[in-house]
Amino acid sequence: MDEASLASLMAVALVVIPSALTMVLQSIYYFKGRRLAQKAPRRGIDEEISVVVPVRKEPLELLEACISRIHRWSIRDKVEVIIVSDDEAFLENLKDIAYKWRANGLKVHYAWRSEARGYRTGALNVGLYLSRGKYVYIMDVDSIVNEDFFHKSIKILSEGKAWCVVGRWYTINEDSRLSQAISYSMNYIVDSIYRGRSSLNLLIMPTGTGTLFKREVLIDALKGWDEERIQDDMDIGVRIHWMGGSVEYIDEESIGVLAPSRFKSFRIQQERWAYGATDVLLSKLKLIMGCKKSFLEKFELALFLLQYIPLALTFIGAAALAVTSVMNGVDPLKSYWQLGLVWLFIAAVYTASFIDSNARRGKDALSSIINLGRISAVTIAASPEVFLGILKALLRVKVRYRRTPKGAFEARGERLRTPIELLFLTMFISLGILLVARNALFTGGWLLLYSAGYLYTAIRWPKDLFMD
Repeated sequence: MDEASLASLMAVALVVIPSALTMVLQSIYYFKGRRLAQKAPRRGIDEEISVVVPVRKEPLELLEACISRIHRWSIRDKVEVIIVSDDEAFLENLKDIAYKWRANGLKVHYAWRSEARGYRTGALNVGLYLSRGKYVYIMDVDSIVNEDFFHKSIKILSEGKAWCVVGRWYTINEDSRLSQAISYSMNYIVDSIYRGRSSLNLLIMPTGTGTLFKREVLIDALKGWDEERIQDDMDIGVRIHWMGGSVEYIDEESIGVLAPSRFKSFRIQQERWAYGATDVLLSKLKLIMGCKKSFLEKFELALFLLQYIPLALTFIGAAALAVTSVMNGVDPLKSYWQLGLVWLFIAAVYTASFIDSNARRGKDALSSIINLGRISAVTIAASPEVFLGILKALLRVKVRYRRTPKGAFEARGERLRTPIELLFLTMFISLGILLVARNALFTGGWLLLYSAGYLYTAIRWPKDLFMD
């Protein structure tokens, strides 16, 4: 095999293999998880629960709504709320909110940090060490949790086996094309990587909001959150499994979260998650390899932390495919059409599982296909930022923690940015047209299809490409 053929094969492999493996694994997890029959028992709550609410650059109306929902719980007498913030501009407002709800009979405290040390995890540690409850729950201001989650989680935790319990995520808003697409996607992802993996007895990870912890475990065994890590949930999950603890998942109790409605927010979220997951893998790899679990469990846990790598590799592969085809005057996807055919079959099975997941929640097949297309498009458009996030983690570059903009803050831009999505849109469309004109129809056609993700995003959220 000459150099041109080898380069073509490697480019095709980067485009096809990582994404195909991801779809295979998620499909297997999904179909396995369909058989999960679970009914976690309830129990009364005699011990206090500390709800820690970290707040930074978020609308005060979301915080008000969050505390109002807690106040409506029948178990509110067993709950203390600890608001932690370093927003100096909101300090007086936080005081007013705390005093207001205390007057209404809810135990609400606030802690203002003069120094924003340790990303989000620094705020979590402040709340943890101020807490007095037997159990600790981290709650984002935009999340919704049914109090039955606590009844069932405490029953599991009281039996001594689990160190924490995580519930099912769902999206509480479908007010835009993007949030609706995320909602459909989240239904499937939770069915796959939580419900499915739980049914296979694989190592479950906590979530940033929606997990109830034993306080004594957080303080005595784990010594709180690692303030060097951005992705707090994945980091503490790795350390729980390394120390021999377990994370239990209950599927019938859901935690509602607010999904991004704009591409800018989605892009910021995906870059942070990609950086955070890769950073945790690199910093805690020795713990993963050294934990007393089977090789399969450890390997699969590493794959879980590598979940953003296939998207980055597809992005690299698309660029390599375009350059290789133009420089060498070949049509790589035509030469290796068998790989493409296998990918199409796997994608069909994946699509069927996606449709089935949402059909179980009353969604019709056409809506599922449309929203699968939408989430694929914005994910492709976010792939350059995901790649940069992973690259920064690999190079051990320290980055600042950026919350996903929500509510009134979502439409604001902190500063102008270079619209790199437009640069790649131009590149992929131009090279795709050039290759089609040269009769490289397979590769040229695929590049045009790939560029459609960037084009869709540019049409729907043109301002977001220039805002950071």
